[in-house]
Amino acid sequence: MKLAICSDEISQDFLTAVELGVEWGIRWYELRRFRSGRVPEISESDRERILPIAEDYGARISAISPGLFKEPVDAPEIDRRMKEVLPRAFDLARQVGTDKVVCFGFGKDARAERMDPTEVPPEVVGRMGEMAEAARAADITLLLETEAVCWGDTGLRTAAIIRQVDHRNLWMNWDPANSYSAGADQPFPGEYNKIKDLVRHVHVKDIAADDPDRRRAVAIGEGVIDWHGQIKALLKDGFDGFFTVETHHRPLVQASRRCVAALQRLVLDLV
Repeated sequence: MKLAICSDEISQDFLTAVELGVEWGIRWYELRRFRSGRVPEISESDRERILPIAEDYGARISAISPGLFKEPVDAPEIDRRMKEVLPRAFDLARQVGTDKVVCFGFGKDARAERMDPTEVPPEVVGRMGEMAEAARAADITLLLETEAVCWGDTGLRTAAIIRQVDHRNLWMNWDPANSYSAGADQPFPGEYNKIKDLVRHVHVKDIAADDPDRRRAVAIGEGVIDWHGQIKALLKDGFDGFFTVETHHRPLVQASRRCVAALQRLVLDLV
């Protein structure tokens, strides 16, 4: 079972993140933000330090998450990001030794309120298809993350996008906490049982039960997500991807250490 953490959930300084993470027993790191920016738009110095730091500490890179695409599908900057930023993200992924790039399903608009929870505008499907084909050419696996502000919001709608695109280079980054924030009342087991064939990557965080906005993150196992049941089901179903801690609350180092310890305890209880 592969446990990972988003490195910037410890520190935006990659050396600090790896030093602490390895001390906690984590050897895999998903790259998002550095002090110089979000991948792949980081400084050459930060880029050149990634592999030497990882090698010095016996660490590896599980995925990169460039934050593409949370803008509306018809936003003017989408074309530039498709033509310039996405290829650079693929290049960085290969450079640091991973074939996994996390992405998002374009910002929702007013139509989302009028559409069925599994309906998606055709232009979103079309653009995702373009991205998947670009990933195929680069030998990259795109992982579409559930995210409340995007068309791929709940697990069901994210699955609808992936199934309509129907491409071997597009799969799901399952984040049940994000799906809950998007309005899903039962990410596990309700949604999971309908989408599990698409899950190739998992983000692990939890949401406070007393937050009416469904957004306040808490330590893993202290919120509304049944992580014990979810992890058990994933392992039973043959999931062999990464369980990646995404802390999302502060104080960052202390909170991340608690989340890592909680995930490790869950794993020990199940294996």
